[in-house]
Amino acid sequence: MKKRVLTALVALLITPAVFAAPTSLSSSRDVVASVRVGNKTETITRATLDERVQQYRATGSSASEEEILEIMINDKVFLMNAAQEGITVSDEQVNAQIAEAKAALERQAGTMVTDSQLETLVQRQYGMTLDQLKESIRSQAILGEYLRKKKPEEMSKTFTATNDEVEAFYKRNKQQFVTPDAVRIAHVFKAEVENNAKANQDNQKKLNDVLNNILKNKITFEKAVQDYSDQDAANSRANGGNIGWVGWSYADMMGDEFINAAMSLKAGDVYKSVVHSPLGYHIIKAISTQEQHFLTLDDYTSPESTTTVREYIRANLVNQKQQEHFVTITNALVDDLVSKARITNNLTKK
Repeated sequence: MKKRVLTALVALLITPAVFAAPTSLSSSRDVVASVRVGNKTETITRATLDERVQQYRATGSSASEEEILEIMINDKVFLMNAAQEGITVSDEQVNAQIAEAKAALERQAGTMVTDSQLETLVQRQYGMTLDQLKESIRSQAILGEYLRKKKPEEMSKTFTATNDEVEAFYKRNKQQFVTPDAVRIAHVFKAEVENNAKANQDNQKKLNDVLNNILKNKITFEKAVQDYSDQDAANSRANGGNIGWVGWSYADMMGDEFINAAMSLKAGDVYKSVVHSPLGYHIIKAISTQEQHFLTLDDYTSPESTTTVREYIRANLVNQKQQEHFVTITNALVDDLVSKARITNNLTKK
């Protein structure tokens, strides 16, 4: 099979690594493959394979059951060898990466994200549970450490992208560099209170009253922010409620109700109803708007970014070269480890 590289390494946050139970815990008819490395044997069960196949299908992959099982075997061989080398990744390291991802989501959403909201967002965006995401992160970190230990020179190799490569990529893919319709939003915000319908109803009613006073010019939007808005990750209360730019792509995070309302506004408009999102309740106002247009190489990639299209392309070309190199050395190491392991693949038995 051509695709020998471990999925967890090249498809970040797409398919979590699945660890099968030890042989002693599985009946033989349920086992689709077994892997022995040193004096330890682990198995992959039919249930585990079926779960992974479903995850692949959810991402649109057309890989066959046999191909997916081979990738799972490679994963297991790699992880078992890493374990024998004493390579581990602590819960603290995994949780630190989750915390970074959560902070990025909060910056993007402009408000605090609770653990249950994070779970919902992960499921919506990546089709997996938070625990599955953590195991995916752990597996990737272990595999990365193992590669750095076994192939230090190859893993430390650096790459560059020339100006000619950048410009050629831009010309071939100019249609991709479009800044979409977007609106810079300010909000008066009351956070969702978990498992407390009464508190949420009270918050919605309070914002309805505040919105009526804003629309009747009894209070300014900015004053309402100061007097009634909860604190959020964007610290918007200190900036007139400003949470930055949003567009249609934010619907997965903020929900259709919020994005549909935001994108209907013209600069200076306040939406005429209180809006609900997975994060809470909002009175929203459009600070400014932006129409879709093509970007030049020296334009910023977004209104609030300090990265130009040129810099973005260069970074991505470098990353692509690194990934291709990474796949090459990973495949070579996988082939070596697989050749030394004792593998039984019941799907390929005649």
